[in-house]
Amino acid sequence: MASSSNRRGKANTTRPWTTTEEITLCTAWCNAMETYGSRDITKKGFWEDVFDNFEKDMGRTIREYDGIVSK
Repeated sequence: MASSSNRRGKANTTRPWTTTEEITLCTAWCNAMETYGSRDITKKGFWEDVFDNFEKDMGRTIREYDGIVSK
C-alpha cells in the first residue's frame, strides 16, 4: 500500500461523479465503518481504508485521495 502522502494531490472537482462511483464510494465507506466504528472516523487509517476499498472495487485509480475524502 502506498502511503497516503504519495496519493494526495489536488482533488479533481471539475469532473462530475458517476452514479457507479458514488455507490462504490458509499460501499467503501460502509466497509471501513464496520472496521473502525462511528467514533473512529478521524483515526489514522480510516480514510486510507476507504480509498483502498474504493480503488479495489473500481478496479483502478480514477479519483485522487483528496477527491474521495472531500466527497
